[in-house]
Amino acid sequence: LAGDSYPCSKNRMFNLKVVHGKTYLLRIINAALNTHLFFKIANHNVTVVAIDAVYTTPYVSDVMILTPGQTVDALLTADQLTGRYYMSISPYISASNIVPVPGNNTNIRGLIAYE
Repeated sequence: LAGDSYPCSKNRMFNLKVVHGKTYLLRIINAALNTHLFFKIANHNVTVVAIDAVYTTPYVSDVMILTPGQTVDALLTADQLTGRYYMSISPYISASNIVPVPGNNTNIRGLIAYE
């Protein structure tokens, strides 16, 4: 997700268009070297079905934490009111007195837009 926090691509923000009532498979990858990341979609739950390419007992969650290098396959059902909803990834910072890794540690955002 390039998002509006980091201008790292020509597209200002990733925009996933969805149709109400359909279910989508999201493959979420934490490509960070040493940072755990939280992933959340506003007002949505996802059903996690695989972790690191291994099927797991499905479970529903509104937020996921991904360790470095981890992949998660999750089903997103577009079941909310028509509109646009943020997807957000933010780093896990375990203690406030630790100097953060240099760089911008803000949330990365994308949008889910109902058609």
